Amino acid sequence: MPRFRFVPKPQGDAPVKPFADAAEAWFWFARAVKARRDGARFAGGPGSWQRPCDPDDIRRALVALYRRCAVDTIHVATLVRFGAAERPPDISLRGGDRLRRAVGRGN
Repeated sequence: MPRFRFVPKPQGDAPVKPFADAAEAWFWFARAVKARRDGARFAGGPGSWQRPCDPDDIRRALVALYRRCAVDTIHVATLVRFGAAERPPDISLRGGDRLRRAVGRGN
């Protein structure tokens, strides 16, 4: 089993602003991935505040959860889909309601 090295992220002078919840962290990660794909480069330049981690830390955490079978492929696909859309899923559509709307028999 590999031994993980935990190296603290160098902190600048700007205060650290933690995420309010996991959803905020995920959408921040999704925007960072999109920006990186579009050619943006991330540098630890001056700013009014900074995040407690890098986007790659969130990706590594998701991969670790997947490898431990804590999340399944469908969960990862859902995170990717709604992260790319930059919106959370509509939780009012549950189980049968979702199926009925999908087949055109619902409200």
